[in-house]
Amino acid sequence: MQQATPGKLFIISAPTGGGKTTLVHRVLQQLTDTHQLQKVITFTTRPARHNERDGIDYHFITPEAFRAKESAGFFIETTTYDGYSYGSPHAVLESLKKGVSYILVTDRPGAKHIKQLYPAAILVWIGVPSIQAVCERLQKRGREDAEALQKRMAMAADEINAEEHEHLFDFHLINDNLEKTTQQLAQLIASSLASS
Repeated sequence: MQQATPGKLFIISAPTGGGKTTLVHRVLQQLTDTHQLQKVITFTTRPARHNERDGIDYHFITPEAFRAKESAGFFIETTTYDGYSYGSPHAVLESLKKGVSYILVTDRPGAKHIKQLYPAAILVWIGVPSIQAVCERLQKRGREDAEALQKRMAMAADEINAEEHEHLFDFHLINDNLEKTTQQLAQLIASSLASS
């Protein structure tokens, strides 16, 4: 029996407020009809926002359940952000062997860790036009108070600085126009899948 061509793993990261989740959602809408491509549904201990659905946006679980999964080796990588835990399921690596391709949204340290474990992963960094643009996006969302906003701005600056000093990612896009950046990311992923 012929073995399936392995799928590809696309890791998408951006500084906080960079629009990575929106971009990935839009790209998947464009590509899932024509490509065997899925989003990795990560696990988190943070509460769901009003527009998020369990099992579609994230798997929302308790801190106790998260720790149990972590102890059992369930996750390929975990991170803590704003006091909440996030983890990507290890099972994705098995599914890749069956020919399924995935997009995984994670932070920069998570991307680095997965690249070490799975060197074939394709890393895409979504940059921002400026720190000011990040501030405006976060203010528009209206989810954070002034203190939380300052904290996220400092984190975004650190993430941008880290990537400028150590180029970890294979591709860099600037999310200065959602429509344009969606097309660029979709094209990049489609071209990569076509070349497998």
